[in-house]
Amino acid sequence: MAAEARPPRADTGDGRITLYADSAAPDPLAEPTLAAISWPADDTGSLPGSSGGRTVWVSGHRATVQAVGGDIWVSWPTWTGSPDGGRMAVVGRGLREAGVIAAARNAIGGDQPRIKRSGRPGNLRPVGTVRTSAESLAWAGARGYLFPTATGVSQTWTGATARLDVTVTRGGPPADLFIRWSSGGRTVQFAGYSATVVDGQADAGSRARIWTDRGRTIAVHTDGVTPAQLDEIIADLRANR
Repeated sequence: MAAEARPPRADTGDGRITLYADSAAPDPLAEPTLAAISWPADDTGSLPGSSGGRTVWVSGHRATVQAVGGDIWVSWPTWTGSPDGGRMAVVGRGLREAGVIAAARNAIGGDQPRIKRSGRPGNLRPVGTVRTSAESLAWAGARGYLFPTATGVSQTWTGATARLDVTVTRGGPPADLFIRWSSGGRTVQFAGYSATVVDGQADAGSRARIWTDRGRTIAVHTDGVTPAQLDEIIADLRANR
């Protein structure tokens, strides 16, 4: 395979995502969650739920309500005076549509998007805020998970029938929580570590495994590689970390 090194993903056009979950639960993502997303540009190609769906009013803005997978997205423009605008979204998982709309009506945008306590049901509390880019969101659509923008390095190996991407960034939790939240992936215990597993999100031959180690988050994504081959790749990576 040929190798190509590159930075993880561009920082231009950064958005912010604040995730709310029950941090006291054994697995916070097994319970209902909310996310507040603030986006500096109205990039409808990157933000799911920004077109289609039915219309509701949120803080004086015309918002769309749409089911995306198992999530409810409420999305609206925050600055209508410019064609590039800005956008805000609230995403609910495991919640009724009415509860997600109520949360959207209590959302505040900016560099630290948030949802007021009065708009959050149950024990949902902020678990962290991460930065991400338009390129990362587009990449998430193809790969099945979102990788927060961070300082790190990424390398790609390509062959005639297979591709391997390895990305390492500084920062453990909550980065791994955001990856698992965005992928809907499951946590599996392997020999000596636990990882989020994302299989077949983009196609039947697409597999990813993401874990944290020594203050870093490592993501390995493959196309055209068998599960046994992926295990061998990760064993080599962990032996040489």
